[in-house]
Amino acid sequence: IRKLAENLGVAFRFNGEVFGRIGGDPGPMAEGLPPDESVRIEKEDPLHRDLWNRMLQDQAPRSRPRLFRCRAGRQNFHIGPYGDLNVCILMRKAVWELRSGSFRQGWEEAIPRLIATPAEEDECDRCDLLALCFPCPAKGDLETGDMTQKPEGLCRRSRAIARALREETEAVAV
Repeated sequence: IRKLAENLGVAFRFNGEVFGRIGGDPGPMAEGLPPDESVRIEKEDPLHRDLWNRMLQDQAPRSRPRLFRCRAGRQNFHIGPYGDLNVCILMRKAVWELRSGSFRQGWEEAIPRLIATPAEEDECDRCDLLALCFPCPAKGDLETGDMTQKPEGLCRRSRAIARALREETEAVAV
């Protein structure tokens, strides 16, 4: 695929993340590459390495007042094939049905209610990799069926990225 992209003159970016099914069945995740292997491939891309290093150096607050820390529902949205308005393409439970109300109603009423969902303090708030992990409610929902639950796959991936960056740093120091 990388070679095809090069032949077409477009950028190629590998992402080894595999998500659970709608409703919280993590089954498809077993078919993905192990996190260490996926990260090894991604690490070849300077864009990934730079992004990961910036995220690790991020001195963002340790607490998460809101469940949604990303731009979902603030700067972007997703409309599914059946008219369901959502905060991002990974959130699969409809926030607003465009068949029964206007986009404006969904954008100004339903989405703000969802993204204002408070985050309860949990082990993620005490994790040194919080900035690198960037907990994602949509990924939690796809993995567990509950957007408030921690997605273990994301934890494994974050630990693999941290290991890869640490190994790279140690190799340079030798």
